Amino acid sequence: MLHRAPDQAYLAAIASVTDRPVRTLINTHHHGDHTYGNCLFAGATIVAHEATRTEMINAGPPQPLPFWTPIDWGELSLELPTLTYTDQVTVWSDELRCEVRYVGGPAHTTNDSIVWLPERSVLFCGDLLFHGGTPFLLMGSVTGAIEVLETCSSRSARRPSCPVTAASPAPG
Repeated sequence: MLHRAPDQAYLAAIASVTDRPVRTLINTHHHGDHTYGNCLFAGATIVAHEATRTEMINAGPPQPLPFWTPIDWGELSLELPTLTYTDQVTVWSDELRCEVRYVGGPAHTTNDSIVWLPERSVLFCGDLLFHGGTPFLLMGSVTGAIEVLETCSSRSARRPSCPVTAASPAPG
């Protein structure tokens, strides 16, 4: 069975809520389901940890992998991050502060980052959490993933009211 990447549906979903161009993308880690769509946003600044950029280069452009259900990625090119960081960076979307932070070590992968929106108490977890499933940690560390999640949940003043996980349902 061949699955089609949801690139056009994704672009249509964005267009349904704004007519403004996407100016900034944040890659939480190097996996293709988080980075292959970078090329769909010409001119956008792509933000990621330095190791994310390195792992994207090592993995190369979209291609079939022998251990996953085949996906028709279409004609996507590898678009690398243009702004990298080693620890953290703050990105602004108009007046909305987005704190992007490297988790500090292997967790889901060796290059995971989280995105914290303090004014909205929203935490984007990348693939550190999965809605309805167990995170895939083959490229990272079970101990590291647990430590990251404990750190995120123990900061009472910064406790997220809305963690956004991999495959999260739309809030409502």
